[in-house]
Amino acid sequence: MFLRRLIPSCAIVLAVLSIVSCGRKDVESSSPPHTVRATPLPPLPDPLGFGGPFAGVSHGALIVAGGANFDEAEWGTGNKTWHDDIFVLERGSETWRTGFSLPAPRAYGVSANYKDGVIMAGGSDAVRACSDVWYARWTGTGIAVTELPSLPEP
Repeated sequence: MFLRRLIPSCAIVLAVLSIVSCGRKDVESSSPPHTVRATPLPPLPDPLGFGGPFAGVSHGALIVAGGANFDEAEWGTGNKTWHDDIFVLERGSETWRTGFSLPAPRAYGVSANYKDGVIMAGGSDAVRACSDVWYARWTGTGIAVTELPSLPEP
């Protein structure tokens, strides 16, 4: 009984799909292949690098903020340090702009582009999980960081 009701429904779905697919142009065969060119970015101006920084784009500039690392080259040894540095790489530049800071050291949060800036939420510092949320925007000469309402829980 179940199959008698299921077979006509499946036949209708297959018929609709075949009609829709017949009217669709095959995108792959009608357009030339896309070429993606990736060029390496200059390294961040820190020899150790950073784990868990916030990152996003504002007004065409790449923003990398915060993060954590160990003071030893080998992962997991030495003292772990949380950072508040903000680095900015403008489009076409080979040099990171420095001298900008988050309101507090932070790493391992979530970042998302929104309008002309980057939302940076949560994460942790050396002591605790955090619920702070910041909005960072490249002004062309500096970084404007605005505090947003905190997350309900860290």
